[in-house]
Amino acid sequence: ASRALELLYRLVSLVSEDSFLLNPPRMLDRMVTTDDLAYVPLLFGYSNYARPGQFPKICHFTNIPAVEEISGCRGALLGGAGIAISASCQAVNEAASYLQWITSAECQRTFYFASGGQPGNRLAWTDGKVNAAANDFFLNTLETLDQAYVRPRYDGFVHFHDQAGRLLHEHLRGGRTEVDIFAEINQLYLASNWRDEEVL
Repeated sequence: ASRALELLYRLVSLVSEDSFLLNPPRMLDRMVTTDDLAYVPLLFGYSNYARPGQFPKICHFTNIPAVEEISGCRGALLGGAGIAISASCQAVNEAASYLQWITSAECQRTFYFASGGQPGNRLAWTDGKVNAAANDFFLNTLETLDQAYVRPRYDGFVHFHDQAGRLLHEHLRGGRTEVDIFAEINQLYLASNWRDEEVL
């Protein structure tokens, strides 16, 4: 953690102040509408920003930078939205059929993508037509996804993630000591119900 923090601290003087203020979509909005930002090394990927005709400019996406030669593209957080059938659903069979269709490679690389969706199906991510329509967004970031870790799904993780980020911001802006923020991050983590996460 200290090594990672040291690297971030070295980068602070080189990054835009917006890096502390804007979430990934807002940062990408700036990139496609202004000439203020040329490179953002780490953010969640949104393929719509790589599609010609969606915005005044397009963003070019690639794998995350490696910190060390041996690390490759490891370390990204794989997010995304889930899909499920509610326990109160009155048409479970129909809902299950719909889920099978909407997550199928055929739907994901055709109707789903063409409607503005960002596929989750790997066959759609490697599809030539999908990539041609999105400036190779999917192929250019696939290695990062392959080496990413899945965002924990236990209740409390999102709050922990947000609060830990705020503490890191405070440290990087000179407001807190490393010892203090690591102690607080550890306390936040222990209080975040991480033990309740299901093991799949």
